[in-house]
Amino acid sequence: MPKSHLSKEKRAAILVVDDRKEALKLLRDSLEQSNYEVFTAETGEEALIKLDQYSIDLVVLDLGLPITKMSGMEVCRRIRSERKESRLPIIVLSARGDKNTIVQALDLGADDYVTKPFDEEEFTARVKALLRRSNPTDSTDTILIRGPFVVDQAQKSVQRGGQEVQLKRTEYKLFELFMMHPRQTLPYETIIRRVWNAHDQNADEHRIQVYIHHLRQKIEVDPRQPQFITTVHGVGYRFEVGE
Repeated sequence: MPKSHLSKEKRAAILVVDDRKEALKLLRDSLEQSNYEVFTAETGEEALIKLDQYSIDLVVLDLGLPITKMSGMEVCRRIRSERKESRLPIIVLSARGDKNTIVQALDLGADDYVTKPFDEEEFTARVKALLRRSNPTDSTDTILIRGPFVVDQAQKSVQRGGQEVQLKRTEYKLFELFMMHPRQTLPYETIIRRVWNAHDQNADEHRIQVYIHHLRQKIEVDPRQPQFITTVHGVGYRFEVGE
């Protein structure tokens, strides 16, 4: 199969990388039921070979590959470093939900992080969302639509339910980041790096919390019980909006 971008004429091809056969079968069955074409690999080396052989649209990568071989983190790094022009989405899976592991995976280029065990329906929804974002049409390159929200990236404007939401510059950058990564946990470090300059000495967790407070006042129905921007204690925040 020649390499090409995802199109309406072909099913999305997904590469699942896990060293456990039962996990591969479970993920394959789930994804095939959603009409995806599924390839599998049990090692990092095999995964990289299949990426060269087939036109893969998304990678589901388990971080718990045997440390005696190529680790899941190393596979993620290799995909990003050796395919710098690729927009290939990567979802990493791990039984480890600690902050440092999440941050490391995202810093290496993962687009989403799913902690085991996970809900099958939510997992397939994340796959679908990442495939949509990685293959935008020309007419929607600058328009993000998530739930009741619409962000026009060209105009830097936000609407909720058809009504314009007045956001200041940093509030907009923060909200745009959430809109670009719906239903993903964004650690404090990632938010600081994407919204503020990484060298900004004033950018810290407290500063993020202040801006989150202001943002909730403007987009939430009840800011005291936020429905959209939820706190992931000890890690960061999550934008609970589907597509």
